[in-house]
Amino acid sequence: MRVELRTDDILVSYDVKGLFTSVPLGYTYDIILESLSKDENLKQRTKLNSSHLTQLVKFCLEEGNYFHWNGCFSQKKGAPMGSSLSPVVAEMFMEHLKDIAFPDGFSVFGVKMFKRYVDDIFVIMEQGKEVALLDHLNVLFPGKVNFTMEREEKGKLPFLDSLVIRDQGHIKTKVFRKPTNSERYLNFFSNHPLNVKKGIITGMVDRAYFLRHGDYLKDEIKHISQTLLRNGYPKKFAEATISERLLKLRNLD
Repeated sequence: MRVELRTDDILVSYDVKGLFTSVPLGYTYDIILESLSKDENLKQRTKLNSSHLTQLVKFCLEEGNYFHWNGCFSQKKGAPMGSSLSPVVAEMFMEHLKDIAFPDGFSVFGVKMFKRYVDDIFVIMEQGKEVALLDHLNVLFPGKVNFTMEREEKGKLPFLDSLVIRDQGHIKTKVFRKPTNSERYLNFFSNHPLNVKKGIITGMVDRAYFLRHGDYLKDEIKHISQTLLRNGYPKKFAEATISERLLKLRNLD
């Protein structure tokens, strides 16, 4: 990230507590209907109108009944976990929430950077205004959509699977692992095709390469190598696959 930090800036993350089950469906159906109504190409893709499609979305989200202990149950609140439609609906709601929360931009809260991935929000802002922003977000849908907040500690803030680090007025990133991370991956001697095992290694290397600042890549690759050895991967195989992937990534730059 190329951003300059002042001494009075702070790194903060915000997160919706239980997003899927917190999505106000009635309100979101109106968002969907409005969005579809504005789609000038909708008639070219389907014979159904915006109202019909919204009704189908409602049916899919609200009629997923299930049986448990000789009883039939239906979800009364929010979008169901496990439904392929829920992430789409949740994203549409969160995009709309951002629009109504900041109709005139972020300047009133001293926000320098605002990045959102679904319900995870990363903010660089003026220190002292982070609680005001939290309160502002929580009054939008009181009792339904509740945001939590985490401030940087000692110049570091985890966000998704990266660790954002403040360093002399600039931002650096590296791979973040929770303390509960067991670092157990598919064992090399598991009965899986070799390309699956190579895919695990390339996935780890890709994450390290794209998330890291240059200062941390060497240590991260060393960590990956040691982790693979603990999971039964032969040293030569692991190192060759890592080197091959790094070469390909560097050629893409």
